[in-house]
Amino acid sequence: MIFGKALAGAVGALAATLLLLPSALAPDSETFSKEIARIYGFTPATATRQEKLDRGLMMDKFWDTVKTYPEKYLPLLREELAGEGRPPFFYYDGAKLLLAISSAPDDKALALKAIARTDLSGVAGLDYLLTALKLSMDGLDASEAAFHLLSYPKFQAHVPQHAMTMGLEYSFVSLMISMDEKFYLDKALARIRTETGSQACRALVILLWYADTDEARKAIADVAGGTMRGCKDRKLAEDMMAADGKMGEEPAAQSAKLYAELKLPLSVSYTDLKKARQTRMNRISDEALLELDQITFLIKRKRMAGDAGKD
Repeated sequence: MIFGKALAGAVGALAATLLLLPSALAPDSETFSKEIARIYGFTPATATRQEKLDRGLMMDKFWDTVKTYPEKYLPLLREELAGEGRPPFFYYDGAKLLLAISSAPDDKALALKAIARTDLSGVAGLDYLLTALKLSMDGLDASEAAFHLLSYPKFQAHVPQHAMTMGLEYSFVSLMISMDEKFYLDKALARIRTETGSQACRALVILLWYADTDEARKAIADVAGGTMRGCKDRKLAEDMMAADGKMGEEPAAQSAKLYAELKLPLSVSYTDLKKARQTRMNRISDEALLELDQITFLIKRKRMAGDAGKD
């Protein structure tokens, strides 16, 4: 719960008059849906402190009821999360509730679809990233949740334990690289041909630079050459291409040093380097971003040496 247990000692104005779901009876879909609308029908980003306190108490009770009687409420919760037109914040908090109750693969997939429909202006950026990241590490396709970020140019994830703040670009990249390329590469290549938002374009160009496939490099070249119908950030694309050129000029000793630091064998294949990078992006931290760049350097050097595809 976003406003949940930390408010246990607070007494909101609605505390004495909450209309709670009947715990002894299984409500019908219409009743449950109305309760969802009553509890979640607000906008966290613009709510007053008192409204957040009041809503937090309501959500606490809602969570307690659903978790206490999952056999009655879990089917209804799934139905609401899969439905259209629910309050945007419910899609996030309801998905978190579903994950707290069930670890079934289908429920994890439903939660991923639901959080990609929430209003991110009212959700803590780091929590959103960690929620999607955890599910991606289970082998699920979290690309929809990642692409959802592109609609929020000012998205930020504050990571206090690492004294860092990630903006849209690296929040997007970090989440995508944690997945198998089959989940996002074709979608990103299609999206960059239609995307016109400046921050979203930057995120897509950077992602494709890290992907380092023939198709990805061609898309970046198209942006740099001004022939891309969608993204027009030619300067960034030119910078990315120049960065590749500089990597090719680095002495071989630089690669050997990184293999040792990362505890990777010199004989590791291009494909296995990508798998190692994917696995190491299982956390949000400055160390993860450093390893992202280090392994990407090795991936590109491996490809430049003609070793890509020789696995």
